[in-house]
Amino acid sequence: TSIYAILPVGHQDHQPAQGLSCFRTHVCDDTEAPRRYSSVMRSWFLPEADFSHINTAHDMKPHELYKAAGLPLVAQMLDWFRTHDKNVYKHAIATLANSRKLRPLYVTKKSNAEQYQWIYQTLQLRASDTLGENLLQAWFMAGHQPMLGSFCDALAIPHDGKGSITGDLPATIEDAAMDAGIAKLLETYDPSLVALYLHVFNMQQEGGWPNLSDRLANHEALRMQATA
Repeated sequence: TSIYAILPVGHQDHQPAQGLSCFRTHVCDDTEAPRRYSSVMRSWFLPEADFSHINTAHDMKPHELYKAAGLPLVAQMLDWFRTHDKNVYKHAIATLANSRKLRPLYVTKKSNAEQYQWIYQTLQLRASDTLGENLLQAWFMAGHQPMLGSFCDALAIPHDGKGSITGDLPATIEDAAMDAGIAKLLETYDPSLVALYLHVFNMQQEGGWPNLSDRLANHEALRMQATA
């Protein structure tokens, strides 16, 4: 089998499994479809993802994460898709435009900088949460595998060397392991990227992991404040 696509939790045709970076993924046989997540991008846009589990005072919903992340970091994500998978970028524009009752041409005729600004602003809308989370997952899964593997190692979560696991995520994570994993990431990667990743990781457990939520709220290097 191969892991090639992120699907919203509760997709009617598939049971979610744990995959790259401990994100929720669809595991399928190699013969089902090309092994690139862009080949099933349309399936990401089904409005079936349930974000109601993000219910603690410090957990952010995807649209809040985009507000807090800021345009420069979101632009890194969009740059990555434009370089490595233009189909994902095009589908994202089409989906966001349709959600605003606009034609994709309205966006694509803009300059790259204007496109990024428009996408960034639209991802800050609550209605964009499903697509917004899936884009973040795809970016981390395909573009930041060493980071994901490093965090899995620190948490003693078995993986294939790239952060891909097939078992269940741990219900609890020891404080020492959590702190070691966070420290390891902060030693190597930009704190804003680490904070964004850890927020997305925390969405993979209903209600999040309390000790991770606490660190995201109180660790100086990890604080992200959603703006109005």
